[in-house]
Amino acid sequence: MKKYIGIFIIMFIVLILVITNTKKTDYVSWLKEKAISQTNNGIEQGSIELLGGAVIDSSTKSYNCIIFSVYSTNLPNNPNLVVIGILGNFLPMSTNNNLHIFIIYLAAISIISILVLSFVIREKKIT
Repeated sequence: MKKYIGIFIIMFIVLILVITNTKKTDYVSWLKEKAISQTNNGIEQGSIELLGGAVIDSSTKSYNCIIFSVYSTNLPNNPNLVVIGILGNFLPMSTNNNLHIFIIYLAAISIISILVLSFVIREKKIT
């Protein structure tokens, strides 16, 4: 049983990432709420509330990568908005800093997975 702990840990992490992967409907709702909160004009807020979901949905491409999702939205006031959805959260990639954080996060997960797998393989060869 001791040999399989690493495999169970990796499977558990992947399972959590898959379960908490975001959906396009979640992204559309998140972006709509963000747009409403950024305006003080009642007419704009009402327009976004009524039409925002449909406009965002039709101008968004989503890419499901199983453990995370990437959303690319082209709106007139914010062209080429790229957002990563992971662990039930949305991370806008409009700044290089956020992209670097995401890359470091994925690299850390990869390194941990490789270390756990190498430990499991080594334990399997010993016994």
